[in-house]
Amino acid sequence: MLDTNNERGRAYALIIGIYFIVKAIVNKILGDDTGNIIYATLETIVLFTGLQYVNFVVAGVTAFVVLYYLKGNLSAPIDNFIYIIEGVIDIFCAYVLLFNVNVKEHFTNKWVIKK
Repeated sequence: MLDTNNERGRAYALIIGIYFIVKAIVNKILGDDTGNIIYATLETIVLFTGLQYVNFVVAGVTAFVVLYYLKGNLSAPIDNFIYIIEGVIDIFCAYVLLFNVNVKEHFTNKWVIKK
């Protein structure tokens, strides 16, 4: 069974996961595909588990996506202001996943569950 090693850290991780889901829904409304909603839901589930190093993976993927779209978003900042704001929030979420003490303590569950 997975433990809640830090309830505040788990709450922060869930808030970040819920943000990812809401962001995917808003992006779907703006014309993105449905796959992002599924991916965001899977990210939220994984963040909930508190498995060791998952926070690094999610933060890395999030930062990569921001960097991937950064040049295009900055080329037309007036048209893409919502995506620029989204990118800033994404970087903040990645920062919290990597450096917040409570969140780091939440992600200490081992991958092998002992009986």
